[in-house]
Amino acid sequence: MLYLAVHDITYPRNRRIRSYLSENYGIDSESTELEQHGGYLRRSVRMLIAGLRRSNNIGAVVLAEFNVQYWWIGYIIGRFRRVPVITDRFVGLYETNVEDWQRFSSRSIKARAHGLFDTLAVRFADYVLIDTEVRAMELRSQTSRARVFSLPVGAPDWAVPRPRARSASDPLKILYYGNYIPLHGLSTVMAAAETLARTGKTFALTMVGDGELRGEIESAFRRGTASEHVSFLDPVPEHQLSEIISEHDVVLGIFGDSRKAASVIANKVWQGLACGRTVITRNSHALGEIASLTEGQLVQIEASNSDELASALAMIEPVPDDGEASASHIRLREYVDSRYAMFAAALMQRLEGALDEP
Repeated sequence: MLYLAVHDITYPRNRRIRSYLSENYGIDSESTELEQHGGYLRRSVRMLIAGLRRSNNIGAVVLAEFNVQYWWIGYIIGRFRRVPVITDRFVGLYETNVEDWQRFSSRSIKARAHGLFDTLAVRFADYVLIDTEVRAMELRSQTSRARVFSLPVGAPDWAVPRPRARSASDPLKILYYGNYIPLHGLSTVMAAAETLARTGKTFALTMVGDGELRGEIESAFRRGTASEHVSFLDPVPEHQLSEIISEHDVVLGIFGDSRKAASVIANKVWQGLACGRTVITRNSHALGEIASLTEGQLVQIEASNSDELASALAMIEPVPDDGEASASHIRLREYVDSRYAMFAAALMQRLEGALDEP
C-alpha cells in the first residue's frame, strides 16, 4: 500500500492500521510524509510527484488521517494505477476548525471549502475508514460508492493493567492527559475540581500534556480554590503513559458539547479502560459500542455538566489493583480486532480479485 500524506508515522491511528495489515495479511506499506513547509499548492504538487514515483506495484493507496484536503491526489494515483483508494476520515476539517476550534464562521468561504473537502474525500473513495459506528452510519448516508468501515481507536500494546499499591489514606488520584483541545471540555474539569475542593474532598488532579489552551487553563486553575490539588506536567513519550495511568485511580475522558464530541470514543478512554482504571467521560451513542464490555469501569455523565462530574468523582472509592488483565480488557481488544478483520477481509477480497484479472 502507498500511505499518502502521513503527518507522523508514529501516530497511533496509521501505525495500528499499517501494523495490523502487515502482521496479519502480509500487506506492507510505503509512506509519503506531508511536508511541513510551503503552501497548499506547493505541498500538493510535490506530494503528487512523490506519490506517483512510489506507486509502482502497489495494491491500494491510503489517504492518511488529518489530511482529507489532499483527497484528489489519492484519487489521481488510484485511477492511474488502477487500485482502490482508501480514505481515513478519522479527522475532518470542518468538525475540527469550525465546530471545535471555531476558527472561522460556519458561513465563511473557508468553512464551506473545508466542508467540501470532507465530502469529496468520502465520495471519491472506494473505502472509507472512521473510528466509531455512529460516525460510520453518518458517512454511509453521504456516499453510495464507497464502503465505510468503522476501525475503533483501541488501545496500544503498552496499555495493560499494572499493579498499584495504595492505602486508605491516599487521596483520589485523577488524571487528565492530552493536547488541551476544545473537544476535551476542560472548563468542565476545572469547575468540577473547584466543587470538589469546596466540599473538602481529598483528591489530586494531574494534568499531563501541552497545547494552545494550556496557559489559559493553568492560569485559571492557579486562581481558584483547587490550585493546591492540581499539578501540571509536560508531555511524556507515549510508552510512559502506562506508568502514569497506573499511578492514578481515574482517567478523565472528554466533556465537550460539539457534534464530534458526541460521536467519538477518545484515545484516553480506550487506554484508561485497557489499563484497568475507572474512566469518566461524557455520554454518547458511540459509547454504546463498548459500554457492555467494560464491567462498570466506564462512567458516563452529561456533556459539560461539571456538577455531575464532581458527583461522579466524589462517589468513587478506589481499591488496590492487582494488575491482572481484566475480562473487560480482553473483550475490548477482541472487539477492536473483529472490526479490523472485517475491513481487512473486504480489502483482501478486492485485491485478490484484481490479481485474478487477466
